[in-house]
Amino acid sequence: MAFSFGINALLAAVFVLFLTLGQGEGLRCWLCSSESNPSCADPFNATSRVPKYALVDCDARASSAHQQFYQQQRAVCRKSIRLVREERVTTRGCAWVSMDNVGDDCIDEKTPSFVKIESCSSCTTDACNGAPATVGASLAAAIATAVLARFA
Repeated sequence: MAFSFGINALLAAVFVLFLTLGQGEGLRCWLCSSESNPSCADPFNATSRVPKYALVDCDARASSAHQQFYQQQRAVCRKSIRLVREERVTTRGCAWVSMDNVGDDCIDEKTPSFVKIESCSSCTTDACNGAPATVGASLAAAIATAVLARFA
């Protein structure tokens, strides 16, 4: 009977661990523009002002026709503020930069003469623009697994 309980506890621990694992998604970034969605501008409050569908998987957006190009690039989340015909526009989304790029990847971006880049920044963590981190869920899963394994 004790052996059966140990196996059941181990199976439960493994099940809890699998429930907390992600599906192998790529970098997820906010995708919006203040031109069409004023909530995208600063101050940006991801939890109350931008619809949940605005968080996108950058790798899923990479076209299969351009797979060779994307294999030589890495995804980053990008936020830029531009003056477009004297109107300030904030955009957030995915961008792809060279694998060896560690500096300001917006410097060489081509823009029409009526667009002036005020600021541009990139980051490499999920939802850099304000979504909660997932470290808490992973830590809770590890603790639950350890506790269940202790009783196995």
